[in-house]
Amino acid sequence: MVKLEENYFSETLKWTIIILGIAFGAYLLFMDSYQWLIIIFGLLIAVSVSTKYSFVVDTANKRIKDSFYILWINTQSETVTYNILQGIRLDKVRHNYNSSTRSRDRNTDFNEYIASLEYDQGKLIELTRNTEYQVVADEMIRLADQLKLTISRTF
Repeated sequence: MVKLEENYFSETLKWTIIILGIAFGAYLLFMDSYQWLIIIFGLLIAVSVSTKYSFVVDTANKRIKDSFYILWINTQSETVTYNILQGIRLDKVRHNYNSSTRSRDRNTDFNEYIASLEYDQGKLIELTRNTEYQVVADEMIRLADQLKLTISRTF
C-alpha cells in the first residue's frame, strides 16, 4: 500500500492560525472575558491541523482511494478499481490573467504543475498540484519509486 497525504492549508497559514489562536486564547484567558472565544480558536486550530487530502494505492487489491478529511473525519471519498497502473504524468498549465482596481492594473502570470496517476488505457486521477515544480517532482519521484512506475512530463 502506497499513501500520499497532503495538507489542505499551507504550512505558513497553518502555523499562523496556530500561533494566533494560542496567543488570543491566552490573552482571553488572562483577561477573564469572552472565554467562549477560546473554544472557537481551538476549533480553528484543529481544523487547520486536521484538514488534508489522502491518496492511497492498494496494489494488492488493485484499488485507488482518494479521500478528503476535516477534523480527522472522512468527509469525501472516491474508490477506483484498476487493472494496470501505466505511470505518473506531470503537466504544466500556464495561468495568465489581469486584475484591475481603480488605482492600478496588475498582470498575474504563473505556471501550475499537476501530477496525475495514469491507469487503464489513459484514465487519469489527479494526485497533486502546486506552483513549485520541485515540490511536485520530489513527491512524485518518491511515489513512482514505491509503485515502480515511470514519470512522463508533457512539457
